[in-house]
Amino acid sequence: MQPSLFGDPDYDFSSLFVDVGEAFALDVARLYGHADLERLATKLRYFAITDQIDTIVNGDGRAIPGQREASWKRLRQCLV
Repeated sequence: MQPSLFGDPDYDFSSLFVDVGEAFALDVARLYGHADLERLATKLRYFAITDQIDTIVNGDGRAIPGQREASWKRLRQCLV
């Protein structure tokens, strides 16, 4: 039986990156035996930025109260 999942498995680390920080996300990835932590860090920054922009731009009707404001804050943090 084949799994029904699709997408980039590195995206699994993106919540850790946004919520806890890059160092922790990379430590977890290292413990999982990730093969390329430098590339992962670049991808996680990209995922974090695009996810926040998506919430800001497309959040009408689907973002919970306060989520768009939180996304602005996270986006600023990602761009520093």
